[in-house]
Amino acid sequence: MNLSRTHRPPRRALFVLSLILVGACNQTPTEITSLPRALGEVQAVRVNMESLAPLEPTTEGTYILWGLGERNQAQRLAEFFIDPTTGDVIDANGVAIDTFRTDEVALRTLQGILVTIEANPGAESPTGMQIISGTFIDRVAELTVPISSGITSAAGTLRVFTPTDGPDTNENSGLWMVDDAGEPSLNMPDTTAALQLETFIEVGGQNINLGRFDVVDNRDDFCRFCADFEEFPQPERPGDDLLVNPTEGLVFPIDISGATVRISLEGRFNDFAQQSQLIVLEAVLPTGLVGGEIVGFTNLAASFPKGRAVLY
Repeated sequence: MNLSRTHRPPRRALFVLSLILVGACNQTPTEITSLPRALGEVQAVRVNMESLAPLEPTTEGTYILWGLGERNQAQRLAEFFIDPTTGDVIDANGVAIDTFRTDEVALRTLQGILVTIEANPGAESPTGMQIISGTFIDRVAELTVPISSGITSAAGTLRVFTPTDGPDTNENSGLWMVDDAGEPSLNMPDTTAALQLETFIEVGGQNINLGRFDVVDNRDDFCRFCADFEEFPQPERPGDDLLVNPTEGLVFPIDISGATVRISLEGRFNDFAQQSQLIVLEAVLPTGLVGGEIVGFTNLAASFPKGRAVLY
């Protein structure tokens, strides 16, 4: 199966979602939450978001906005898309939208906001990848990727070599997150129940996933391109040798000189095969690799989506 995807940087998108709920006339005094006088009985949530990437619905899913209640129960608020040309927020018909009305959600009870990418656009509960979320404090929620703020300090290196076919063989066809002594070469924050890390390499016109991991001092979840790792064990670190079982259109062993390696955050469940927009680290390999080279990563987390939601 071809798991390739051409990487494209996220386009910036900025929008305002206004969800308006008119207060019910039959509420008892204990059920009524006071609102600013200028708004009368109207209650709304305004959400500004930026740096969200456009999605192709059939292969990448659909953005869904959720309100989170007191026990973290999710209530669907809206489906939306990002226009790949203008960056506008649009509906399923391509019409620009900025206001949503609902009588199904008591917005005054919301404790937080969540945006997910769902394979099923009609989803009634969030099961897809979590993109940004935030908790309301004094009616304001700062929306960020649900991962430790230490993600902006993530750093490290990779080493080019192929341990699973023995020494001095095809050494320019593999990469591992180790230093010269075989010790872990990445410094990454802990993952979460919703997100984990995955390595991709863009080589030969394809973007190939090399395995998922949660910690830097253990191997990832597969070594599917490795050669004979029974005779020549793989390192106990994330990485892969591109030696056997090539994806369609490629021939292994393959020289990874000039390739781009990216480590991204991916949804732990119900995730798409393609790499997500949440790229944490990126390394461009030099040309003319012979094996043994140490290459540094650049942190890209500053470009993660973010936003703010305000109840008023």
